[in-house]
Amino acid sequence: MPRRYQPIEIRPLAAQPRLRLTDPNGKREDVSLTEVAGDRSLALRKPVLALDESGERQFLPEAMPARAAAPAYVARLAGGIVASSPATNRAYLLSSRGELAVDSVDASPNVWRRAAKDWESVAGLDREPAARGGDVVLLAGQRSGYWHWWIDILPRLWLLDDIGRAATDPLMVPPLQPGFQRESLDLLGFSSRLERLTPGLSRFGSVTFTPGITAGGSKFPSRALADYAGWLGTRLRGGEREEPTSPGTRRLFVSRSGASSRRVANEAELAPLLAEHEIEIVEPGRMPVRDQVALFSEARLVIGPHGAGLTNLLFTQPGTGVVEIFAASAAQDVSNYRVLASHLGLPYGRLLATPVETPRAKSPHDLDMRVDPELLAALLAACG
Repeated sequence: MPRRYQPIEIRPLAAQPRLRLTDPNGKREDVSLTEVAGDRSLALRKPVLALDESGERQFLPEAMPARAAAPAYVARLAGGIVASSPATNRAYLLSSRGELAVDSVDASPNVWRRAAKDWESVAGLDREPAARGGDVVLLAGQRSGYWHWWIDILPRLWLLDDIGRAATDPLMVPPLQPGFQRESLDLLGFSSRLERLTPGLSRFGSVTFTPGITAGGSKFPSRALADYAGWLGTRLRGGEREEPTSPGTRRLFVSRSGASSRRVANEAELAPLLAEHEIEIVEPGRMPVRDQVALFSEARLVIGPHGAGLTNLLFTQPGTGVVEIFAASAAQDVSNYRVLASHLGLPYGRLLATPVETPRAKSPHDLDMRVDPELLAALLAACG
């Protein structure tokens, strides 16, 4: 006899009942949880060199914050409900009783503020969940940029593939962006399993969910990132295993000249120095994913301002040098790209640059910057 569910009530987000999947004191019949073993060390490799905008050497913390040690796990929620905002396509996981699974929401305060608005848009629809049936995997979150896609979302496929759970269940996704999201799933061989989430509430026989490698927050992926990068390389090569080799030969400057923020204002002034060191100026955001993977797999050195293009460090070989540039007013001592470089065994250097007033900048994080050529030359000598 099919199980009957009571209608659920969508309340304002602050008043919505909460469920923590990893609560050790809250064991429930409808939650099945498997913890994934792994190295939870917080240690980071020392930077090769870190300079401020005046050329003074800086010493950066050698560990991630404590929350980065959060365990990885895979959970299956019987009778799970997925709430998909019709306004933004962001997705949230609920129990059959309407409790919000807080583990499925990124810990960022900005995400939670946006979630409250999403909740209002969901509440305006038919509140009784549409029965979609079957067992599914939730492959969705609250942020969809290039970093978040490759580091927050796609590692969930690796974990499921690695531990052999839900290996054939449909992958429930919001409407995908036609660029890197859809192309990456095509390249990784998962397109045939995709099913689109519809706006509002959808109830399933069970929903499998994992936070992947960012249970401790998007900025601090766990050390499992190295294994995930190896899995990516194998999948992108069509299943052929290949041991990591030495760095390639190409030297890349990742330009943000086409972006609206965090641009190097004097990029033209740096061009002679870059040419002297045989460094190519590239704009990954204008390239298909396949070409980005190929380009960065051949890199010996990658330089660029903090931004999404540096996510492609995922495809480099161990030993590839990295120089990350920040406007001094927006410096991050433990940036997500420093963490990525450390986990992948990439020598890392950091350079602070003079902030430049930028129209429509909402915060210091958005300011453009002016890079001192002499200081950049020092980083190039140290890192590659």
